[in-house]
Amino acid sequence: MVRTAGLYGLHGSASKGGNFVTRMLDRARLQGSLSVVADQRLTPTFTADLAAAIVAAVDRGTTGTLHVTNAGATTWHGFTEAIMELAGLDVPVEPTQTVRAPGAADRPLNGLLRSRSDLPPLRPWRDALADYLDRAGLRALAAHES
Repeated sequence: MVRTAGLYGLHGSASKGGNFVTRMLDRARLQGSLSVVADQRLTPTFTADLAAAIVAAVDRGTTGTLHVTNAGATTWHGFTEAIMELAGLDVPVEPTQTVRAPGAADRPLNGLLRSRSDLPPLRPWRDALADYLDRAGLRALAAHES
């Protein structure tokens, strides 16, 4: 079994209207500002990296429950700020706190997963995000030069 977190990829989720990255970029362009929770920690994970790690684990005969994410940690707010920066959008991203609606799922504020030490670590989440934005044609030209 594989557990992961904060997935985004080139094909997105049709039921969600894309992925978190594309939804934040669309909202930023439409609204001119964003509010994103800053009290939930995660490791955003590029699906291309996840797929390669799963194939490698299968090839190695790895068994058990695998926690597979890109390396490092951030919050949804920090992830969104990185998306805007790398996409070259100067959009304010205001930090907010999680508010649970009555009857909504009680999600943990700390969604970090500890990867197994017998598997090679994935690259840092910010490097993976830059690669994704490049592949998707969403990265700012100026970001390539810095």
